[in-house]
Amino acid sequence: MRKLFIIALTLMYFVPGTLSAQSVSDTSEILQKVIDLPQLQQYYPLGQNNSPKQLLVLQHGISFSSAVAVSHNNQPLALRSKADIGNEPAYFLFWAFNIAETTAHIEFSYNYYNQDTQSKAAKKVILTFTKTAGTWTITNTNIETVQL
Repeated sequence: MRKLFIIALTLMYFVPGTLSAQSVSDTSEILQKVIDLPQLQQYYPLGQNNSPKQLLVLQHGISFSSAVAVSHNNQPLALRSKADIGNEPAYFLFWAFNIAETTAHIEFSYNYYNQDTQSKAAKKVILTFTKTAGTWTITNTNIETVQL
């Protein structure tokens, strides 16, 4: 019985490590598709000379590894803690990022400053992905605007 327990503990330790490479790859691909959503592009912040600012992801609820390789306009995503996000009006906050072998379910809000209403707003987004022939594709999209 003790041997079986030690084997089970060993498997629990090593198996997640072998799956993490696949997980980081899938996470990166899905997160890149989230960032590239056409419905969000117009809400991304601009800096001086209307150049795109770096996109921020709040590491709260769901946190991403620094190994996740995602960028927007040749700038990597900035992963920030709640304390570091400060008064930034534009950032992603994920509350579900569930990946199975061939399906994924993602829920998040993209918080931003609405220039039209001169107030903070958010896009609440729910996405379903399917993996076919090694590529993740968005199969269902639900986006709502929320005034904050």
